[in-house]
Amino acid sequence: DTVSFRQGFQQGADVFQVMVPDGLAGIQVEPLDPVDSINIQGTSYATWEQRNLSPGDDLQLTLLNLPQPDLWTRFVNAVAAATFWQVAIPSVVGIVLASLLLVGAFKPSVPAYPLPEATVQAQGGTTHDRAQLVREVADLDERFQNGQVAEADYWSRRRQLKSTILGHKDEDVDA
Repeated sequence: DTVSFRQGFQQGADVFQVMVPDGLAGIQVEPLDPVDSINIQGTSYATWEQRNLSPGDDLQLTLLNLPQPDLWTRFVNAVAAATFWQVAIPSVVGIVLASLLLVGAFKPSVPAYPLPEATVQAQGGTTHDRAQLVREVADLDERFQNGQVAEADYWSRRRQLKSTILGHKDEDVDA
């Protein structure tokens, strides 16, 4: 609630004044002398002044009893400060990365696409049979790409394999 600063007068001054709106009651300016309030365009100002300052004079001014900003204003000013962001951004990134590391370290590993063994076993097959069928589809696709299988045979065989993998009997499955 106090601010001090030095004001230099290289060329001197007949009158040096400090004016503060009257709404900010209780403010004092040292070592200036108080004078009558001044009204400028309908606003009244408490005024302090010093007269006949010589060239090269310096005044050490102290403003006392300055009002403090409210809690919200202090919070906004703190968040708007560059130093806040220089600390906050790396801190948040560090927390996120540490969280991801912990989740990765302690989360049980689960295959991305587990084979539905219950479905395969219900169809009378095993997981091994299903994997073999998927390999057959991949092999068929590769042979078709190399021109070793006719297109009609390719699509017919591919539908059969997909129906078997998906557990459909005689249904038509899109390739």
